[in-house]
Amino acid sequence: MRRAIVALLSSMLFAVLFAGVAHAAPETEPLRYLPVQDAGRVKPFESLARETLQLIYGKQTYKTPTGESRPALEIVMTWMLVPQYWDNQKIVEVAHKGLKDSLKLPAEIKYFSPAELLANDRLGLVLQELNGERQKREKLTPYYQAVQRLENQLGTYQAFKLGQAMRVVPPAPGTEPTQGPNGRVGEPEKWTTVSDLRDDMQAKFATVIRSFIQALPANDATQAPKEHDPTIPSLAQAVEDFKTAARAQNPALYPQEKDIRLEVHLKLFHPFMWSWILYLVGVVLIAVSWQTGGSKPYVAGWVATIIAF
Repeated sequence: MRRAIVALLSSMLFAVLFAGVAHAAPETEPLRYLPVQDAGRVKPFESLARETLQLIYGKQTYKTPTGESRPALEIVMTWMLVPQYWDNQKIVEVAHKGLKDSLKLPAEIKYFSPAELLANDRLGLVLQELNGERQKREKLTPYYQAVQRLENQLGTYQAFKLGQAMRVVPPAPGTEPTQGPNGRVGEPEKWTTVSDLRDDMQAKFATVIRSFIQALPANDATQAPKEHDPTIPSLAQAVEDFKTAARAQNPALYPQEKDIRLEVHLKLFHPFMWSWILYLVGVVLIAVSWQTGGSKPYVAGWVATIIAF
């Protein structure tokens, strides 16, 4: 009994820890710590990339046609660099059967390319129906929630392609937050998007892009291999130079490096995953103590449970 429980626990831990793990190449990791503004708050690019890929692809890592898993930051960044490639890749998750029926999509297929969805002659009609439902100001049905998600998926992808989804430079000092009704403060002034960068900031971000391409591992999307160009700085240096210039635009609005690194650490560490693993360990150890009558597994089980809490 005890051996069976331990074996089950081991197999579950192995599945959680090693299934579908994808890590950014060490050369591209500095891009994780680039501050961006999204949905009214400032966050590291790592968070934005994960959330974006989760929305569009349904997962926080992407599996290439060759079966290789790649992290979100590499995938989302290359949407701006090689959009002609990604337009034809099956990266948009459509899971709702009713929506597939409305768009006359194959029911057995889960992922579709942006190009084929945007070219679908029934997409406009489906989105028009969604707008009609919104005007009723009632809770959307699961079907229309799926339509709304598809609208967000395609809109977000297009915004990244055009460099309009990455807001990387804070507004100049003295810019006040917008005022809402009754004098309430609304959203803060939006940061400048990549597509709207000018002069020195545009040049520095172009250097970030060149350094990123230089650091990017060879894969289908980047058309590598590529020769090393000694005139291009490392990605770490390019990102640091850009952050220094962006911070100088408005030091009061630019986040502290420690805060950005802490959020990235939490994204990579997965504290809630480890918490439920420790709960599971605690339950198994206490169960073992009941079977054997030993006090050590019982104490260790409660220690694991307390740490998890």
